[in-house]
Amino acid sequence: MAATCVVFDDSPDVIAKTCTYIEKYTPQWEIVAVASNPDACRDIVHTLDPNIIITDVRIGGKPIFDILRDFKEHRYTFIFMSSENSYASEVFQWHACAYLLKPVSEQDFEAAISRCLGKIMDNVYYSSVMSGLSDDMHESGNGKKKIAFNT
Repeated sequence: MAATCVVFDDSPDVIAKTCTYIEKYTPQWEIVAVASNPDACRDIVHTLDPNIIITDVRIGGKPIFDILRDFKEHRYTFIFMSSENSYASEVFQWHACAYLLKPVSEQDFEAAISRCLGKIMDNVYYSSVMSGLSDDMHESGNGKKKIAFNT
Protein backbone atom coordinates (compact mmCIF):
# COMPACT_ATOMS: atom_id res chain seq x y z
CA MET A 1 0.00 0.00 0.00
CA ALA A 2 1.43 3.38 -1.04
CA ALA A 3 1.64 6.24 1.41
CA THR A 4 -0.78 9.02 0.51
CA CYS A 5 0.48 12.57 0.23
CA VAL A 6 -1.12 16.02 -0.17
CA VAL A 7 0.57 19.26 -1.19
CA PHE A 8 -0.71 22.68 -0.08
CA ASP A 9 0.68 26.00 -1.30
CA ASP A 10 -0.60 29.32 -2.66
CA SER A 11 1.71 29.07 -5.66
CA PRO A 12 0.90 26.71 -8.54
CA ASP A 13 4.62 26.75 -9.44
CA VAL A 14 5.61 25.55 -5.95
CA ILE A 15 2.94 22.84 -6.06
CA ALA A 16 4.20 21.65 -9.47
CA LYS A 17 7.85 21.65 -8.37
CA THR A 18 7.01 19.81 -5.13
CA CYS A 19 5.02 17.17 -7.02
CA THR A 20 7.94 16.70 -9.42
CA TYR A 21 10.33 16.14 -6.50
CA ILE A 22 7.93 13.67 -4.88
CA GLU A 23 7.59 11.69 -8.09
CA LYS A 24 11.38 11.66 -8.55
CA TYR A 25 12.44 10.72 -5.01
CA THR A 26 9.45 8.82 -3.62
CA PRO A 27 7.46 7.24 -6.44
CA GLN A 28 5.88 4.99 -3.79
CA TRP A 29 4.04 8.05 -2.41
CA GLU A 30 0.70 8.67 -4.08
CA ILE A 31 -0.16 12.36 -4.43
CA VAL A 32 -3.90 12.26 -3.77
CA ALA A 33 -4.63 16.01 -3.76
CA VAL A 34 -3.21 19.50 -4.02
CA ALA A 35 -4.80 22.73 -2.83
CA SER A 36 -4.16 26.44 -2.62
CA ASN A 37 -6.92 27.74 -0.33
CA PRO A 38 -7.63 27.14 3.37
CA ASP A 39 -11.10 25.58 2.99
CA ALA A 40 -9.90 23.09 0.40
CA CYS A 41 -6.94 22.15 2.63
CA ARG A 42 -9.23 21.44 5.59
CA ASP A 43 -11.68 19.44 3.46
CA ILE A 44 -8.90 17.37 1.87
CA VAL A 45 -7.35 16.43 5.21
CA HIS A 46 -10.77 15.58 6.66
CA THR A 47 -11.90 13.55 3.64
CA LEU A 48 -8.70 11.83 2.50
CA ASP A 49 -6.81 11.47 5.82
CA PRO A 50 -3.39 11.44 4.10
CA ASN A 51 -0.22 9.98 5.60
CA ILE A 52 1.98 12.90 4.56
CA ILE A 53 1.17 16.63 4.41
CA ILE A 54 3.60 18.90 2.58
CA THR A 55 2.50 22.49 3.05
CA ASP A 56 3.39 26.15 3.13
CA VAL A 57 2.99 27.58 6.62
CA ARG A 58 0.56 30.20 5.27
CA ILE A 59 -2.29 29.42 2.89
CA GLY A 60 -4.59 32.18 1.70
CA GLY A 61 -3.09 34.55 4.26
CA LYS A 62 -3.89 32.19 7.16
CA PRO A 63 -1.43 30.12 9.18
CA ILE A 64 -1.85 26.47 8.18
CA PHE A 65 -1.68 25.59 11.89
CA ASP A 66 -5.11 27.21 12.40
CA ILE A 67 -6.49 25.08 9.58
CA LEU A 68 -4.92 21.84 10.82
CA ARG A 69 -5.56 22.34 14.55
CA ASP A 70 -8.62 20.05 14.46
CA PHE A 71 -6.39 17.26 13.17
CA LYS A 72 -3.45 17.67 15.58
CA GLU A 73 -4.06 14.34 17.33
CA HIS A 74 -3.60 12.39 14.10
CA ARG A 75 -0.21 10.89 13.30
CA TYR A 76 0.52 12.81 10.11
CA THR A 77 4.01 13.24 8.76
CA PHE A 78 4.62 16.92 7.98
CA ILE A 79 7.02 18.82 5.77
CA PHE A 80 6.48 22.56 6.20
CA MET A 81 7.76 25.20 3.77
CA SER A 82 8.02 28.96 4.15
CA SER A 83 9.77 31.98 2.73
CA GLU A 84 10.54 33.13 6.29
CA ASN A 85 11.92 31.35 9.33
CA SER A 86 9.62 32.96 11.92
CA TYR A 87 7.44 29.83 12.18
CA ALA A 88 10.22 27.45 13.24
CA SER A 89 9.08 27.04 16.85
CA GLU A 90 5.49 26.26 15.87
CA VAL A 91 6.60 23.86 13.14
CA PHE A 92 8.51 21.77 15.64
CA GLN A 93 5.53 21.68 18.02
CA TRP A 94 3.83 19.75 15.20
CA HIS A 95 6.71 17.25 15.17
CA ALA A 96 7.51 18.05 11.57
CA CYS A 97 10.22 16.02 9.93
CA ALA A 98 11.35 19.10 7.97
CA TYR A 99 11.03 22.88 7.76
CA LEU A 100 12.24 24.08 4.38
CA LEU A 101 12.93 27.69 3.50
CA LYS A 102 11.81 28.82 0.06
CA PRO A 103 12.98 28.68 -2.58
CA VAL A 104 13.42 24.99 -1.81
CA SER A 105 16.40 23.39 -3.49
CA GLU A 106 16.14 19.87 -4.85
CA GLN A 107 18.94 18.80 -2.50
CA ASP A 108 17.09 20.15 0.59
CA PHE A 109 13.87 18.47 -0.52
CA GLU A 110 15.65 15.14 -1.01
CA ALA A 111 17.12 15.39 2.52
CA ALA A 112 13.65 16.17 3.93
CA ILE A 113 12.21 13.15 2.13
CA SER A 114 14.90 10.93 3.66
CA ARG A 115 13.98 12.13 7.17
CA CYS A 116 10.30 11.54 6.44
CA LEU A 117 10.91 8.01 5.22
CA GLY A 118 12.54 7.19 8.54
CA LYS A 119 9.64 8.70 10.49
CA ILE A 120 7.08 6.86 8.36
CA MET A 121 8.88 3.55 8.93
CA ASP A 122 8.82 4.23 12.69
CA ASN A 123 5.06 4.92 12.51
CA VAL A 124 4.45 1.74 10.46
CA TYR A 125 6.43 -0.29 13.01
CA TYR A 126 4.52 1.28 15.92
CA SER A 127 1.17 0.62 14.23
CA SER A 128 2.05 -3.00 13.48
CA VAL A 129 3.19 -3.60 17.07
CA MET A 130 0.00 -2.07 18.48
CA SER A 131 -2.13 -4.04 16.03
CA GLY A 132 -0.34 -7.23 16.98
CA LEU A 133 -0.86 -6.57 20.68
CA SER A 134 -4.53 -5.87 20.07
CA ASP A 135 -4.87 -9.12 18.12
CA ASP A 136 -3.20 -11.03 20.96
CA MET A 137 -5.64 -9.78 23.62
CA HIS A 138 -7.89 -12.48 25.02
CA GLU A 139 -10.74 -12.37 27.44
CA SER A 140 -9.84 -14.03 30.73
CA GLY A 141 -12.33 -15.80 32.95
CA ASN A 142 -12.89 -12.72 35.13
CA GLY A 143 -13.85 -10.39 32.25
CA LYS A 144 -10.44 -8.74 32.05
CA LYS A 145 -8.39 -8.81 28.89
CA LYS A 146 -4.88 -10.21 28.88
CA ILE A 147 -2.21 -10.35 26.24
CA ALA A 148 -0.92 -13.80 25.37
CA PHE A 149 2.54 -14.11 23.86
CA ASN A 150 3.57 -17.13 21.83
CA THR A 151 6.79 -18.56 23.21
